[in-house]
Order: sequence, then C-alpha cells, then structure tokens
Amino acid sequence: MGKVIYKQTSKEMKSRNVYSIGQTNSKWFIYRYMPLEAFKACLTSGQVRFAEPSTWNDEYEKRFYNADYDTQLKAPANTHPRLFAFCATIEKESEPGWKMYSSCQPAVEIKINRKKWLKALSAVAKQQAIKIYEGQVNYDIKPSHIQILHKATYQKKGTAIPYPVTGHDELFRPFDLDSYLSLLLIKRKAFDYEKEMRYLAIPEVAPQDQFIFFDIAWAEIIEEIRVSTSISLEAYYDLQELLKQKGISPDILSGFDIHKDYHNNDRIIVEL
Repeated sequence: MGKVIYKQTSKEMKSRNVYSIGQTNSKWFIYRYMPLEAFKACLTSGQVRFAEPSTWNDEYEKRFYNADYDTQLKAPANTHPRLFAFCATIEKESEPGWKMYSSCQPAVEIKINRKKWLKALSAVAKQQAIKIYEGQVNYDIKPSHIQILHKATYQKKGTAIPYPVTGHDELFRPFDLDSYLSLLLIKRKAFDYEKEMRYLAIPEVAPQDQFIFFDIAWAEIIEEIRVSTSISLEAYYDLQELLKQKGISPDILSGFDIHKDYHNNDRIIVEL
C-alpha cells in the first residue's frame, strides 16, 4: 500500500456543478442495491433520495459529520455545511450488497451508466442551486487511528512523550471544505469489500428534513436490472409492467440467485 492521503482535493468535473473528491473515478458503471419495494417507489415517483449522514447506522461513519466544528475549531460554517449522501458501489455482483437487502425480501441490483448519472446530477444541481461531490471511500485508515484523527498528539502506552497523530495536520491545519469531505469518505478497512462510491449534495439552503429528493429520469441512466429470484411470479410481472410504464424496456430485467450464480457472469432467466 502506498502513502495514505488523508486530505483529498476537490475539483470541478466536465459536468457543471459536479466535483470529484481526490482521484476521479474512471469506471463506466456504478451499482446500487436496494429492496425491491424501495426501487419501485423510486420508479413510481421518478426521484432519487439523498440522506443526511446523521441517519447512517455506523457510528464510525457519521462521527465526523456530527462533530462540533464550531466550538472545537471555530470553523466557518461553509467548511462543514449540512449535506446529503447517496451511496453506490463500483462492484458488480456484490455479495454483501445482495445479502444486505435480500435476506428477508426480494432485492434489486441496478446497473447505472455513470456518465449519464453525472449529467443528470449536473442538471439537478443547476436547477436547485446545489453542488454535488463524487468520491471513492477511503478504507486505508485503521479504526484506532480514525478515533484519534481529530487530536494533534497522542501518548503511546507506557510512555509520557506525546507523539504527533499522522494525518491530523493534513486534515485540520487548515480545516476547510476539502478536509470535511475527505473525513466523510473515511470508512473502516473491514468494509473494503464494499468498494463504495459516495455522492454528497450540498444545497445553498438546506431543508430541515433529513432527506432530499431529486427528480431523475431513470429510463435514461439504468443499463440493467437484476432482481433476486426470491421474487414471486406476480411481483415479477408487476415489475415488468412498471418498467414499461416508465419507458424502461423489460428486456433489461433478469433474475439473480446469489447462492447459485455468484460466480457466473452470464445473465440468467428468472426461475420461478
């Protein structure tokens, strides 16, 4: 592993009002896993939901979002604004993605054309005075290190000498928006298999709610849909009909059984 980069630099991409945090992703596609019913709700509404990081379950992930930057750093408000996140992955056939959502209910894997997705986000950003940032999650920092990143020094066990915390000065001196966004991309090494991409939306005027919804033309950005084969025949046909209503060809829909087909890259016909 090379040198860990704690603070990533953001820069505007070809799509206006959309910025990359650190190295620009070169992947053509991203994937989103979700319960079937949640996906149907997105199709029906023609929207995508971004959630405030305070709603995340993992305390490690949201600790830098909930931190008291005003008191502890006296940081200007524009360095740590309220924002909203959409999480995806670059990993096709993600076993954890399937298992997370399909244990008790049918789930879907949505293959999204990333270029068209960024173009759609750019249009939303322009209409609603929002800036959107794309970043790859950083899994290179150990949990024990994450816990002390906010400290300038620490003491090793059995010693009285304070040692500098690697990465602290890089992130906090000075502390700015890039510092903040970089902190929100940190995740424990144990989750490296997720290969997560995060899209962070910063509105000029943030709503009071913990969620924001953007209109999105799903028919233009979805390349393929796979549904877990636990789906009933009736639900499968209902999904086909909904796709037709939304201008999406049912031909891009297929079934996927993670227990039988995880290592098979060929599309399968749903077996019911």
